[in-house]
Amino acid sequence: MTMEVGDLVITRRSPFDVSSLFHYKNGEIGLVVQVFEIENRYRYQEVKVLFFEPERELIIPVFYLDKLGE
Repeated sequence: MTMEVGDLVITRRSPFDVSSLFHYKNGEIGLVVQVFEIENRYRYQEVKVLFFEPERELIIPVFYLDKLGE
């Protein structure tokens, strides 16, 4: 799945029912504000997401996100 800046996303498939160690949980909605290129040391793409409630920015692997509206 390719993410682009401006995509509205929702967190999914997180193994945690409550807020994870990385401070996000399933069902949170946010906006992609930065997309990072896949580097040699990583096997997955990461994006920076601006979450609305509570307002914060986090870097999350794309396999924990779904685009809304698709």
